[in-house]
Amino acid sequence: MLLVSLKYLTYVHLFVQMYISIHNMQEVPVASITKAELLDKVAKAADTTKADAERVLAGFFDVVTSSTKAGDKVGWPGFGNFSTTKRPARDGRNPRTGETVKIAASTAMKFTSSSTLKTVLNTKGKAKK
Repeated sequence: MLLVSLKYLTYVHLFVQMYISIHNMQEVPVASITKAELLDKVAKAADTTKADAERVLAGFFDVVTSSTKAGDKVGWPGFGNFSTTKRPARDGRNPRTGETVKIAASTAMKFTSSSTLKTVLNTKGKAKK
């Protein structure tokens, strides 16, 4: 596991709370918010500027990306784990022509939600704080 500074963890924790809160308030099953809206909400929840919120979230995503690329699993208790998974090379089909094409091996980001997050997402009503 990766240890991140307390300041980053505080902002990420607020981001997680906002994420859960936003998604529980949506009436549409698949809802999205823009980066600007997310930064506004995180900055408001953390009582900080949008610029600070953006720097913290960018730092968080950079740490998650570099750590998982190095083979580490990055976890946030109560939220979930970020890790990578290897996809082997395989044969695919071009849907337009039906021709067989080679699909190269790749590495993909994987997120596994915690049981706490699953409970919150599957509970009717607002998220508990």
